Amino acid sequence: MEKFDYAVLGQLIIKQLGFEDENADLTSKWMANYVAQKMKEAESVIGKQKDEAEKECYRAIIELWKYRKAWLEDGNPYKDLKPVMDTIKKLEPENQRYFYWNNNKEPDNIKPEVQQILDIIKCVDKSARVCLEYLIKCALEATVDEEMQKWIKAADNFSNENAEDVFLLRRFIMHDQLNDDASLKKGKLKERIQILEEFQDKSRELMRLYQKELEEEDN
Repeated sequence: MEKFDYAVLGQLIIKQLGFEDENADLTSKWMANYVAQKMKEAESVIGKQKDEAEKECYRAIIELWKYRKAWLEDGNPYKDLKPVMDTIKKLEPENQRYFYWNNNKEPDNIKPEVQQILDIIKCVDKSARVCLEYLIKCALEATVDEEMQKWIKAADNFSNENAEDVFLLRRFIMHDQLNDDASLKKGKLKERIQILEEFQDKSRELMRLYQKELEEEDN
């Protein structure tokens, strides 16, 4: 285990939990002091003792990081992501579930006029998620400042992928940073554009339905 594997995240935790802050609460200070002590022990011994000390240090940092949502007051470094994450959780263009249309097993004997309406519903729903996904990504990028980037980089190898904040950061931020395949990115963009072009066609169909209803009201 390399020192870098835990030292960067450990130092960030020590600073965040108030080891250097006289106004920090007692619990945060104790947690920060505990991590600092384990890191110091890992650096001061050699051989098998060093291996054991590094493992203990690693476990201490991971346990603290795992429960970061419980850190007091403003301790959680990802706290500013919550409003964006609450919205992101509802969005996933690849997801086959729709916001309002949850029945994917449609019968075969649907009337053409009904099928037309159902197709519009699904198209509008999917297009909305494509638009919202992009806007959410922009909001997330605006939220992640230089300080948060340090946490993201330091915690990447430690974080449980099932953790809500880390999963979403990987989905919207780190995935794009690590994915250098221009052809894949272009393919995804073309797919999104195609979805929006289909929405334009369906919106015209919807407009015709409105116009028809308006004409019927006039008669």
